[in-house]
Amino acid sequence: MRDFSIICGTRQHDILIYAIGVPIIVVWTIGFPLVIFFILKKNKDLLEKKEMVITYGTFYIGLKNNAFYWYFNE
Repeated sequence: MRDFSIICGTRQHDILIYAIGVPIIVVWTIGFPLVIFFILKKNKDLLEKKEMVITYGTFYIGLKNNAFYWYFNE
């Protein structure tokens, strides 16, 4: 539920930022790309299989086979 009694800039608000906001940002910007990278690296010989294209194709379609991970280097 929303709690409109929490005022921005207070100690309670700062605790929520560091307890919820920062971990979510870290997981989304570092954790998720790392997981996808390791999945693609582990399955680099299977990237042409239909199941891999359907599941992970968004991350490597259009890239050369020897640079399937390039999406993560930008």
